[in-house]
Amino acid sequence: MAADKFNVVDDATVVLREKGIYKQASVFTLGNRLFAEYRKGQYIALISNAGTSAPNVSWSDLDTPFNTATRDGRVVKP
Repeated sequence: MAADKFNVVDDATVVLREKGIYKQASVFTLGNRLFAEYRKGQYIALISNAGTSAPNVSWSDLDTPFNTATRDGRVVKP
C-alpha cells in the first residue's frame, strides 16, 4: 500500500499569522485533514477556532473550493 502524501488543493488558500506577520499559504490534504504549507516542504495542521499544530501560528480566511467541517477539533474535507 502506498504511503499517504500531501496533495495540493487547487484554488485553495489560507492566511497564516505568526507574531503579527501575515502570509498567504497554499492548502494541502493528507487523507481528509487540511494543512497549510508553512515553509517549503513543511506543513502545519489547521485546527478549529483558527488554531494550528504550530503553537505560535494561527489562521484566517480559509478559501477552498469545498465546504470544510471540524471533527475532534481538526479542520477536514467532508
